[in-house]
Amino acid sequence: MTLVVKVANGCIEEFVNGKLRRTYGASFIDVSTDGAIVAAVTSSGRVVEYQDGKLLRNYGSRARRVEVAGGLVAVTLDDGRIRNYENGNCLRSANAA
Repeated sequence: MTLVVKVANGCIEEFVNGKLRRTYGASFIDVSTDGAIVAAVTSSGRVVEYQDGKLLRNYGSRARRVEVAGGLVAVTLDDGRIRNYENGNCLRSANAA
C-alpha cells in the first residue's frame, strides 16, 4: 500500500495506490509523509501533524519546508536553519550546510 500526499489549492490530498483517499486541512504550503504520519506546513509557518486524517498535534513557527522519516520531522525554517522534532518536541536545531 503506497501513500502519497500533495498540496492542492492549500488542502492536503492523500492518495493510496494512485486513488484519492481523502482531503483535509486548509492553507498549507508544503507536506510530507513517511507512510504513517503526515506533516504539513501552514501559510503562517506552523507544523501540523495528521495520522489517518485526524489532527495529531501542531507546533513550531517560521517553518517553510518539512520532511518526515521514521517518525522524525525535519523542518526547514525561513532563515535556513533545520529543526528536528519527535512527538512535537524539538530534538536539535542546526544551521543548513
